[in-house]
Amino acid sequence: MKSAISTFARFVVLVTVVLVLVPSVQAAEQDKLLTEPGVYGTFAAFSLDADWGKQDQAVRIAQL
Repeated sequence: MKSAISTFARFVVLVTVVLVLVPSVQAAEQDKLLTEPGVYGTFAAFSLDADWGKQDQAVRIAQL
């Protein structure tokens, strides 16, 4: 029983460390990418629902 608790505790510590480190590594990669020569923009992704296509063009442009 004690071995199972010890193994579980190690697993929890490992998961916690991974969850803390991964976002900081991703942020560092993004900062590096955006400061390298030859990179002239930012990256964004958007999602539109089906109602967007049903609106008039003037309304869609105004909402941008």
